[in-house]
Amino acid sequence: MNIFQQFVKSLYSPKDIAGFRNQKIGKTILYITILSLFAMLPVFIHLIQTMNLLVHTVEHTLKNDVPDFEIQNGQLITENKQPIIIEQDHNVFFIFDNTGEYTPEQIEKEKNNTVAILRNHFVVQINGQTETLPYSDLGINKIAKMDLEEMVDSVKPFLIVFYIIFFILFLVIQFATHLVAITVLAAGGLLFKNLMGRKVLFGELWNMSAYAITLITVFFIIMDFLKVTVPFATLIRWGVMGIMLFLAVKELPKVKTV
Repeated sequence: MNIFQQFVKSLYSPKDIAGFRNQKIGKTILYITILSLFAMLPVFIHLIQTMNLLVHTVEHTLKNDVPDFEIQNGQLITENKQPIIIEQDHNVFFIFDNTGEYTPEQIEKEKNNTVAILRNHFVVQINGQTETLPYSDLGINKIAKMDLEEMVDSVKPFLIVFYIIFFILFLVIQFATHLVAITVLAAGGLLFKNLMGRKVLFGELWNMSAYAITLITVFFIIMDFLKVTVPFATLIRWGVMGIMLFLAVKELPKVKTV
C-alpha cells in the first residue's frame, strides 16, 4: 500500500492503522514528514500573504499618504500634528504618529497586522507577533522619508530568501511537534494494550500512532485554511487521536492465555 492509500485509510479505518504497525520505520518517518508539510502550509501561506500585503502597504503609504519626515536622535520629526491611521484590506493597518498618542504596548494589545512609525519606535505586528525597534538602536543619526522608501525597495528582492528560511523552520517545528505527540500517544497506547490484553510492542504502537493522528491533523489543516478558531482545540486534538489509537489497538490480536 502506497503512502496516499495509507493516508486515505488512516482517515477512517482503525483496522488498517493496526495493519501498519509492522512496516519499516523509514516509511513511517516519510509519512510523518509529508503530513507535517501539509500541516504547516496554512500558517506558511497566511504568513506570505500577510508579509506581501504589509510590504505593499508600507511602500504605497509612504509614497502617497505620509508627509515628509525625519528620524533624528531617536525621535520622529514632522510638521504633521495628528496621527495618520490607514486601514488596508484584510485588516492591515499603517500608523504614523509623532504625537505619542500611540505606543508599542497599545498596538500589541490590538492584535492587528500593523506597521507603525511612532515617535520613538518602529513597530511591526504580524499574526499576533510584535517586534519593536527603538530608533536609537538603528545606529543612524538621521534618516529621512526618502531613505526609508529606498530601504523598503531594497528589502523586496530578499523576501524569497526569508520565505525559504521560514518554510524550512516551520516544517522542522511541525515535524518535531508531531514526533513528540506520536511518542506520547504511543506511551498512552501501552495503557490501552494492557487494558484490552493485546499483543503489541512499543515500536509497533509508535507506527500506529503516526497514522492515528491523521484525521485530526486534516481537520485542523482545514480549520487553519478557513481561519476558524476551534474552542478546546488541545482537548479535541488529543481526544480524537486517543480514540483512533484505542480503536486501532482493539483490532490487534489478543494475548493467548494457557
